[in-house]
Amino acid sequence: MGATSRNFGGIKLDVNTEMHTYFYFPTGRKVWCDLADKLSEEGFAEPSLWLGDPTHDTVVRERFPNAEIVKFKGFTKSRRAPDACYEGSHPEFWFSEEFFRIKERAIKLMDRADPHENFRNVDRDVFFNDLVIWGLSKYETLKPDFVLFSEAPHAASGYVLYEIAKFIGTPVYLFSAWSLMPIMSLRQKINGPFLQTPKPFADSDFTSSFNAVVSNYLGGFANPDNYDFEPRYMKIQQMRDSEKQNFARFKVVLTKLAYGLMLLSRRKRIALRRRRELLAAMNTVVTTSIPNNYVYFPLHYEPERTTNPDGGVFHDQLRTLAHIRSIIPKEMSIVVKEHPSTFTPRLKGHLGRSPAFYEATKKIQNLHIVPMQTSTADLILGAKCIATITGTVALEAAILGRPSLIFGSPWFEGCPGVQTYSDNMDFKAFLGSETATRSLIQDWMISELSWRGIPGCVNPSNERYFAKYYRNTTLSTLELDSLNEMIRHSVSQ
Repeated sequence: MGATSRNFGGIKLDVNTEMHTYFYFPTGRKVWCDLADKLSEEGFAEPSLWLGDPTHDTVVRERFPNAEIVKFKGFTKSRRAPDACYEGSHPEFWFSEEFFRIKERAIKLMDRADPHENFRNVDRDVFFNDLVIWGLSKYETLKPDFVLFSEAPHAASGYVLYEIAKFIGTPVYLFSAWSLMPIMSLRQKINGPFLQTPKPFADSDFTSSFNAVVSNYLGGFANPDNYDFEPRYMKIQQMRDSEKQNFARFKVVLTKLAYGLMLLSRRKRIALRRRRELLAAMNTVVTTSIPNNYVYFPLHYEPERTTNPDGGVFHDQLRTLAHIRSIIPKEMSIVVKEHPSTFTPRLKGHLGRSPAFYEATKKIQNLHIVPMQTSTADLILGAKCIATITGTVALEAAILGRPSLIFGSPWFEGCPGVQTYSDNMDFKAFLGSETATRSLIQDWMISELSWRGIPGCVNPSNERYFAKYYRNTTLSTLELDSLNEMIRHSVSQ
């Protein structure tokens, strides 16, 4: 392709005169469809394969008639990949170490698609191989210049195509959402480096809002006795559950009657049974006794992106706990608390946890599961250190001056006071390491916004969560322009 220089938004970029093609995996937000339009209208790139939220499908077929539009729901319903003609490309992939690593994670991601408990392992195995056959054939025939995800892929179909792209060397880009405000960062691969924006973030209104939010957030840690460690999304969930409890007795009676008379759908009956089994299994191992010398590990809600795929090799929490046992001193205990959302009827925690999980934790020496009502503040402040896969508890602990260890790739990776696990780390040195001050963490956040921050949200739930920032502001326009500039700049490097 011949190169030429063009000016976009005041930024001079070297771009190709021929249109790039890419595989696109957008969530249901309108901005992702608008971004595809903008990239196409400016002659930069067009999607050749589109696998995203079905909200866009009808519009996309009109806007991009040459793109292959794959129905996302078709995967979960049929558990089959679309038609393809595999001619043997990349035969080395089939028996590579990567293949078996990918297979384990992809099959675990299929928990989301098994509400009726009828997706057997032999069926998942075939589905995975089917996805690989389809994916390899698509990369061979369509030959995309890059692959773009609006967030880390956490459905088997997108994840398999993500991993194949990595294996064959096709550039992959995805966005990571911040939890404090509607901000994203672009990174190469799930655990790859964050990418710098083409120009420092300079919108004064948004920057002022961010500075105020960070200041208030960090200021809330000044008096831990008054601090509520539960994030806002969890408070909203508990409020909804509490509202339901106003009719709890009446509902329990109705549910038992409906369950007994088989009036509930099979899916709901299975979900109800599983939640009961999970709660009963957890209660058999819960202890109210908290040791003095311990590492605190709050469990992640599953199935969710925060563990798989963001946890990488540490996507399995039981395996991660066993590994923690192997690296900490023998005299140190592990204190674990279950995530409350696991038992929330509105969510799918019953699909992501086995009742046998709790029994298995008893085999790990000095591991204690404490009641969910136990104060998170007390657990953090009483711990020698905090360990998590990607949870913001690590950020909170760092702010409170506790050593924090992460095993995965969260948005706050690199924050002062938060250490990313490595095989050669010295755990004793980690425990004795100097903690970060709140002002240092604040400076880091402001600096990160400046060089890698992009305004906006990755998915509809994030957009609803931060809805107030979109009211009577120019955030939507700022978001689209920033995304366009960021993609053009990164792909053109």
